[in-house]
Amino acid sequence: MNWTLRAATEADVETIAAIFVRGRNISLPDRRLGDEMYVWERDMAPGGLLPVRFLKAVNELRMRVAVSGDRVVAFVGLSPASASQDGRAELVYLFVEQEYQGCGIGSGLIKWALDEARCDAAASSAVLAKCFVQCLARNSSAVRAYTRAGFIKGSAESDFTNSFNEVISCFEWSEQVEVKPELIERG
Repeated sequence: MNWTLRAATEADVETIAAIFVRGRNISLPDRRLGDEMYVWERDMAPGGLLPVRFLKAVNELRMRVAVSGDRVVAFVGLSPASASQDGRAELVYLFVEQEYQGCGIGSGLIKWALDEARCDAAASSAVLAKCFVQCLARNSSAVRAYTRAGFIKGSAESDFTNSFNEVISCFEWSEQVEVKPELIERG
């Protein structure tokens, strides 16, 4: 499958929000008809919670979309490393349309995020490039994707329960930084 990666723009916000809702409906099927899914779908309206949330993300995070043909089929968001996160980047969002899963798009988006973490670390003269991600513990496809990419699940104590009583697992990735000029200069 051919796809390209590009920076997300404000014009992508409604599509990103729709991919997010479809992904949530799949990963939380028992909430699909409940009050919470009603809220997610109601909040898809222009000016609603989700378009505003993703507009903020497009403007504040490093957001990329995967495009197949002329269709946005996936997106990823990365919060750059900061002192408040102990020098770790955070992979904030990763959603791939169901019919495009298993085609390498998710792996490609994770690779982009880890390459960004490496560049940030090299540019700041850090010894380790670090990234973390949190996902639903029961989302087996996400857990597999992060594990294949080299993320290691934190201890059981690092897991937590969100406001919907879902267990969230935490995963960490790190790699020794090899300073290369091409890693520091990104376009």
